[in-house]
Amino acid sequence: MSSKAVLAVLLAVACSSAMAEWVEIGGDETITIYVDPATIHRQGNRAKMWDLGDFKTAEKSDDKSYLSVRQQQEYDCKGKRLRVLRATCHAKNMGKGETICSNNKPRHWEPVLPVSFDESMWEIACKKR
Repeated sequence: MSSKAVLAVLLAVACSSAMAEWVEIGGDETITIYVDPATIHRQGNRAKMWDLGDFKTAEKSDDKSYLSVRQQQEYDCKGKRLRVLRATCHAKNMGKGETICSNNKPRHWEPVLPVSFDESMWEIACKKR
């Protein structure tokens, strides 16, 4: 990939996180969960959406601290399953600061557990509310 292409990708990611309209869906004593409904893309029985986990205290990855995680998840609206498609950990809250970790390898499908943050996000992405 050329340096111009890499720069374009980095700029697009930076702009998308800066322009995200995060909507809080819940939290507990350790984390607040947000979704960006503007990123919902549906195709058939599947939907994709970006979410953000904002930690109250720092988490660790390879001895580096981070305070937030942005991830794109895919939802199986009919089968009530989900999987993370890509994720990044950030040094600061709300997806800001240095990228501490990154994973662009889709994970395995998992069931959506009842009465969970995942179920709330599945409902939003699949418009079940």
